[in-house]
Amino acid sequence: MKNLSNPFYFLHIPKTAGTSLSTFLEANYRKGKWLKAHEIKDLLAFSREEINSYQCFHGHFGTLLFALLNNPVTTITMLRDPLDRLISHIYFGQKWLSENPEFYEHLSDELSKTINIFQHSSLEEIVENPILNMYFSNVQSRHLGCELNLDTVRNAPVKFLGVLIGEEQDMNIVVAKAKERLDQMAIVGITERFNDSCDLICDFLNIKPPQIYPQLNVTSKQYKLKTYDDISPELANKIREINKYDMEVYEYGKKIFERQMKIFEEKKAKIPSSL
Repeated sequence: MKNLSNPFYFLHIPKTAGTSLSTFLEANYRKGKWLKAHEIKDLLAFSREEINSYQCFHGHFGTLLFALLNNPVTTITMLRDPLDRLISHIYFGQKWLSENPEFYEHLSDELSKTINIFQHSSLEEIVENPILNMYFSNVQSRHLGCELNLDTVRNAPVKFLGVLIGEEQDMNIVVAKAKERLDQMAIVGITERFNDSCDLICDFLNIKPPQIYPQLNVTSKQYKLKTYDDISPELANKIREINKYDMEVYEYGKKIFERQMKIFEEKKAKIPSSL
């Protein structure tokens, strides 16, 4: 496997098949070098010196990790169709809350009330509710384009959310920074092309790809996820409308992915079949 001179970071955006990918990478790349942190609250449990003693990172840190590392970092990410990602995120959130009722104990009364409404609302009700849908819309743009540092995250009320949904954010600036971040990525994967994306990453890291890639953290069958075919055109259009910035970033990322795939396929075509 490739011995990268820089630290390695899988910038994991929620509900983009990142758990499957990160589990595979950790099992196959630089054993013992991964920092055991996945959420911002976990990352903040380490000192800056401890963080910089590791070489590999994956988690929902967004751009915060860049502010904590002393050296440049080689970064990859995965993007997903914003409509499917939002639906998956909502159902996963409801499933998680039903399995972790103690979560409410650490919230203010106002926030607890809001999250309780979310837990017991339908997809349609959440999408139509501007207070609820802001937690799940344009998440990819914000993870890539919101410039985070320790000061901006220490007082976030719920993990990432208080930071990423701030109304003070100029989303046009966020989108421009997200695109710039994607341009700097070693690999931009696409969830809908998961196996192809993993092949790109394995090739970049010189990891032998398995016959079957893992599929982990998939929302349970009792939460039957809706797709384009299951919802009305009106609801689909509403989801696209509240995710207009993610739609732009996703299309931009897909073009990068297609360019990277073309180079990869041309490279494979030059390798003799006997090898």
